[in-house]
Amino acid sequence: YSWYVEGGTIIGAQDRQSVTVQWDNPQNGYGIIGLDGNLCGGNACPSMLSKKIPIIQKGVAVKGQDVVCVDEAVIYSVPLYGSTEYHWSIQPTTGISLYDVNGANQQMVEFHQPGIYHLHVSYKCDFLECGEFSSDTLTIHVKPRLSITGHDRICINNPCDLTTDPSAAVSWEVQDISNNY
Repeated sequence: YSWYVEGGTIIGAQDRQSVTVQWDNPQNGYGIIGLDGNLCGGNACPSMLSKKIPIIQKGVAVKGQDVVCVDEAVIYSVPLYGSTEYHWSIQPTTGISLYDVNGANQQMVEFHQPGIYHLHVSYKCDFLECGEFSSDTLTIHVKPRLSITGHDRICINNPCDLTTDPSAAVSWEVQDISNNY
């Protein structure tokens, strides 16, 4: 027998009819176990065999931006596990809009107010009788959009005051209509 594993480690001898695997943390949520049937001999048909094995992990990382501007919408995700329920939670709950995305393992969040938000998801797989697990919490910093305030129309040779909102250290540059400096 010649077994091979992706996303884990074979424990003990692998030249037997059965094998024990210690699964690691495969990135896509699935490990693969395979067997080279060409080396099995006997009554088996010689062929390569492989099978995807769902590996449910606790404490997965939520993927997505952790620095966002006000009024941006961002899709956050965790690995997709078959037959798994996902429950997303964000704190604070004010100043945001939540939208479902293709797949329960994804959540779109639109941020309407600056501040610090904490996002995590709990998940449970009834099929494998695994869980309930919780992801790591992602801390998201939502920053206000920078804008310029002042007069929109200014006559030539007249001074005007322009400021940024919110107040920020900026480097000002004046350009004419033809974009020359």
